[in-house]
Amino acid sequence: MRVNWRKQTSLKPGYILDKIEQSKVVDDKGRVSFEGLLYYDAFIALMSMLDADKMVTKHLDVEKIVEASIPNVARVETLNEASLIKEINRLVDERLAGKATKFDLLTSLSVSPSLGLSKFIINGVRIEFVDEFPSRYVGRESAIEGTHLDLVAMHEGYAKTIVSVYCRDPSAAISTAMESLDLLRSFLCYFANHEMELIGAHNEPINKVILGQAHTLHYSNGEIVNGDDCWYEPQFVYIKPFQGRAHFKTNVDAYLSWLGTSPIKAALSKSMLLYVRGLDQISYNAAIVQLWAALENLVSPASRDSLAISKRCAFVCDDAKYHEQILEHLRLYRNSTVHSGVQSDRSKVHCYQLQFYFRILVRFLMANRDAFATLDEVINFLDLPTSKESLIRRKAALDKALVFRRYD
Repeated sequence: MRVNWRKQTSLKPGYILDKIEQSKVVDDKGRVSFEGLLYYDAFIALMSMLDADKMVTKHLDVEKIVEASIPNVARVETLNEASLIKEINRLVDERLAGKATKFDLLTSLSVSPSLGLSKFIINGVRIEFVDEFPSRYVGRESAIEGTHLDLVAMHEGYAKTIVSVYCRDPSAAISTAMESLDLLRSFLCYFANHEMELIGAHNEPINKVILGQAHTLHYSNGEIVNGDDCWYEPQFVYIKPFQGRAHFKTNVDAYLSWLGTSPIKAALSKSMLLYVRGLDQISYNAAIVQLWAALENLVSPASRDSLAISKRCAFVCDDAKYHEQILEHLRLYRNSTVHSGVQSDRSKVHCYQLQFYFRILVRFLMANRDAFATLDEVINFLDLPTSKESLIRRKAALDKALVFRRYD
């Protein structure tokens, strides 16, 4: 099955479904409704208990599938774990059997068109920078104006961007397009962001390449999806477009190419997304939490000895003991922000400090992409001691083990 219940003993969807079953009402025409407000809380809880494979999340809106499945089952039988998951997968298979539709997301990025960025293909998604949007795309301005939120369709100096994706559902299309665009932005920001900023605005994101304020989704013929749909960035703050620096495009192209061949591509991609989305935040404490999660995803996935994160990240630095202490200070600050919610005047500096270690770790993984086959191999390497004497003793012990086991 493409969708299933999460295998976590603390999650018991049957209890939730029992409550929904008790609240259902089926009229004489077979229409299903639910009494009270319990259904909405229960639905949100159910969504967190489901796992869907990548094909499903890429092409379909899982929430809409579940939303349709619940009344389908409730109309004819008792809601339980088996009956609901069966109906969810029936609808998934039915919709995946249909032909994928091409969607184009129109947006903009805070990069100067003079940089010469043209076209990228990321995870099968085409990202193209254009001088002007083709005239066939109609309804963008009216959809943006129709929100009555004073959104801006285009910003001075920003690059017009078209993201093309094949999906079976518009909601999945916007999600897939944004993920690939954010992955591209992560590498643009990796090379564009300042290393440190002691004096600067405290209401701007650290990222130098951000999304424009408004996005619209269109069919390939230019017609806007659903007539007037518009997505927007609620925390948008205008920043000057990034003008570039030496070897910028060459470096971005190289890292994207290396990512494509990396054995740990999935983990790297997830961390790059956490990195770029974290530094989009104008709440620097929120950014710190996501940056730490980006490090954690690479050196302590699935809570594998989270107290060792500082040591593992410091391993790739020259003065490992010193950098381990700086990382420990950042870990303690991150923990304090999670529990207290208080933002320090130094929180922006802490963001830059964490970015420094994230960049070093990613650089190490990219430079050694052929040295490790799995993330476990990376972590085992980072767990090695840093002193020469300890490494020599470890090597001697391994040599003795090889002799003892009679391996040539």
